[in-house]
Amino acid sequence: MNLTIKDLEKYFKCKCCGKQMTFNLRQIFEYPKTWHYKDGEVRRISVCSEKCKTNYESQYFVEEYRNHKIYCINGRYIPYFGCHYSFSSIEDCKRRIDDSKAGYYPWKLLSEIVRN
Repeated sequence: MNLTIKDLEKYFKCKCCGKQMTFNLRQIFEYPKTWHYKDGEVRRISVCSEKCKTNYESQYFVEEYRNHKIYCINGRYIPYFGCHYSFSSIEDCKRRIDDSKAGYYPWKLLSEIVRN
């Protein structure tokens, strides 16, 4: 079965609002990105606009603590959206934010440190 761009276009829809998105390689990289949590997996997805991204993330928002937004996904609390680990209670999540030895570091920075 040979798939064409036209075949792929009908499946390329915004995960938030269902709007049809253009399947163009240049535009795919320009679409806003967010994280999608499903069946215990965290995947990066494209959405059609910043408004959809904000609406999608706000449905999981619980509270803001020390300039960190805490989200609840499937009954588990995460200290930032896109986090790959979670806590069973919001107090544990706040303890993680307060921990001075823990931090969020970009992968690019970590790879440079390990390489050198």
